[in-house]
Amino acid sequence: MHTVDFDLPAGTLLRCGGALCVTSPEMTLLRACAGLSLVERLKLAYEYCGCYSIRPELEGGLVIRHPITSLEELGLCLESSIGMTGAKQLRRILPYVRNGSGSPRETALVLLCCLPKKHGGFGLPFPRLNVSLDLGSGSAKLWGRGNAFDLVWEGAKVILEYDGELGHATSDQRNRDQRRREAAQSAGYSVFALDKRRIESVSDTFAVIEKVAERLSFRLRFPSGFRERHLELRSQLL
Repeated sequence: MHTVDFDLPAGTLLRCGGALCVTSPEMTLLRACAGLSLVERLKLAYEYCGCYSIRPELEGGLVIRHPITSLEELGLCLESSIGMTGAKQLRRILPYVRNGSGSPRETALVLLCCLPKKHGGFGLPFPRLNVSLDLGSGSAKLWGRGNAFDLVWEGAKVILEYDGELGHATSDQRNRDQRRREAAQSAGYSVFALDKRRIESVSDTFAVIEKVAERLSFRLRFPSGFRERHLELRSQLL
């Protein structure tokens, strides 16, 4: 049991009934950050701001749900929590957190692409996640919420997707994804994808991200020691 001898910021205790209270998602994450590495903090923050919960005891290991907080709410919590244990560690990762990740592998893909090179990432600009695009007349009717793409750089018209367990997808799902990506290409987007096998290959990951960087007009330069830092990041994410 932990106790504190100071007032908690307003809104960080949520009453469950009677005398039972729990801390808000934002305060729970802030306090957890104190004992975690940078990558562990990022993975937890993406889960809180994303659409999944990791549940190893369940088949598939995930629960799909609405986000329980957001980058914006975490920022507001930090403003009222200066000096609290975990606040400094949470503040350090917020520039690298984005809303809306759909799975741990999507989170890994974002961080591999966009974390600064000093942390082992490629340093690309951060995309928006799970973005529904206007692909012309009838696109919303054709795909509805399935029109969302994983990583989207809208200004440069670049899409990067993570293909999950393709062997578990039905023929209809694969055909639907193919038609959706063809529609994006017809609308002027460059579409790239990594599946489970390819993201676990260093050379395949480099090849795809180099193509994404080229479309973003982003010049990749790898400083001394980058490969070692990148391999360490991969070991923590995949």
